[in-house]
Amino acid sequence: NILAVLVKAQKRKLPDKDINALPEAHRAWVWQNALALRLAVLLCRARTPIAAIDYPDIRRFGDTYRLRFPDGYLAAHPLTHADLQQEQILWQENSPWTLEYHAPA
Repeated sequence: NILAVLVKAQKRKLPDKDINALPEAHRAWVWQNALALRLAVLLCRARTPIAAIDYPDIRRFGDTYRLRFPDGYLAAHPLTHADLQQEQILWQENSPWTLEYHAPA
């Protein structure tokens, strides 16, 4: 059941009702792995891997995940930036977690 929810999580809408129906002991783990899966899909656009030097720094502060991208990365990848903006809204509206990112120009 957890695997099915994670697979569902890679799609457009976050399966918040499905995750919240899981036992409480599993929910945080599923939310965290859903985020990891969705970011992997978002960053590997068109099955092109992101260069290791361009990996964002990801840190958790309470209920907030903060991503910091290398200077100029999102400016050079406007489609990824647009997807990340939408992802940020989805997480804010549909999860107990907040997604923030910093993209120096």
